[in-house]
Amino acid sequence: MGNSASYYQPVSKKFWQTPIKVGGKIPIVEFKIRVRNESEEENPFEWKNVTSEELFKGKRVVLFALPGAFTPTCSSKHVPGYVEASDEIKSLGIDDIFCLSANDAFVMRQWGIKQGLEEEKVPGEITFKKVKFLPDGNLFFTRGMGMACMFTNLGFGERSWRYSVVINDLKVEKIFIEGGGKVKQNPDSDPYEVSDAKTMLDYLKSKKEEDEKKEKPKVEEKAATPEVEKAEEAKGEEPKATEETPVKEEEPKAEEEAPAKEEPKPAEEATAKEEPEAAEEAPTKEEAPKAAEEAPATEEEPKATEEKAEEEQKDEK
Repeated sequence: MGNSASYYQPVSKKFWQTPIKVGGKIPIVEFKIRVRNESEEENPFEWKNVTSEELFKGKRVVLFALPGAFTPTCSSKHVPGYVEASDEIKSLGIDDIFCLSANDAFVMRQWGIKQGLEEEKVPGEITFKKVKFLPDGNLFFTRGMGMACMFTNLGFGERSWRYSVVINDLKVEKIFIEGGGKVKQNPDSDPYEVSDAKTMLDYLKSKKEEDEKKEKPKVEEKAATPEVEKAEEAKGEEPKATEETPVKEEEPKAEEEAPAKEEPKPAEEATAKEEPEAAEEAPTKEEAPKAAEEAPATEEEPKATEEKAEEEQKDEK
């Protein structure tokens, strides 16, 4: 029989123990979970395979991971802290809270009941309402996050290092890793300093304030935009008005066209027509000389009267 010390080996692959960084995409793996069904049996649960993509895509969630169910620090501090702060955490833009451990689904459910958590009665949903317990018995997710560690000295085997993370649409927004951010193999202690609920709350609050400050100028810009647009439109309309003034000043053209409307040519034609007519009538008026020429005929009347008078005098004699 070999020396048991030869089995005290770290996790076999380096990237399983190399923590994921902010901005990194989480591993897409499958979880084996137990969900409630509609049966009336004593154990109304059934197996369900669900992927990390199905759980986290399009959501902003908080996940905290720990070495094992029913362990002292996990049971007395880690889980109770998140359960107590769950409502406040969710009010800061978080959709769900998950507790992940390298245990099977049966152990995770019994641990939650022991913690006094209210079970989820909706068929198909993961157990417990305020904090959802996520079993990672195969450590697929733990390894993909680079958080796998050996607890051989405690007889645990391979487990998850303690950490908490904000996952925003499948990407790491923020992560708090115990032990100064390094995953230790066969550690002589189980640190619990930065993955607690209070640290997570402080981050979420500061993040919200930061986002609000960034949004405030945008809102002010949007609010100011209509006024600016109106002012720009007003300024823009002035040049248009000045540009349009020549069009409005077409009145001089109308005045210039006025002589054309007076139709001087017809007037000239009228006068031209009247002048020949007057010229034609002129000879009729000039017939007076003819009458004057005929005047001597009228002068003969006194001679006739004189002759008649002389004849009358002769008759009297």
